[in-house]
Amino acid sequence: MSNRFTKLLTAAVLIGTPATALATPRTLPSGAPACGNTMGKGGYGDDCTAEERAAWRAERLRQRNLEIQHERARRAAAKQRELAKAAAEAKQTFVQLVSAVLPPRVKTGS
Repeated sequence: MSNRFTKLLTAAVLIGTPATALATPRTLPSGAPACGNTMGKGGYGDDCTAEERAAWRAERLRQRNLEIQHERARRAAAKQRELAKAAAEAKQTFVQLVSAVLPPRVKTGS
């Protein structure tokens, strides 16, 4: 292929590509930055800097921590609802037992 043909092909591809696709960085399916050749690099390209990898790892760790905190809060709220329901049932049972054992109150006229 000639150099001119390559330039024309590149221009045609760029014209047909949305600007947002050109502006966004490439990423791998795992979300890691796709820097250059990614074959056999453990998910990273050969021209990724340590800072890029560290930033990606830190963001993934932050997201995972947020997910864990959210799940813990959800479980705590569910446990609290379960305990409140059990307390209400216990109170109702206690009232029924007491009313069955004790004679009904008689109101005295005043």
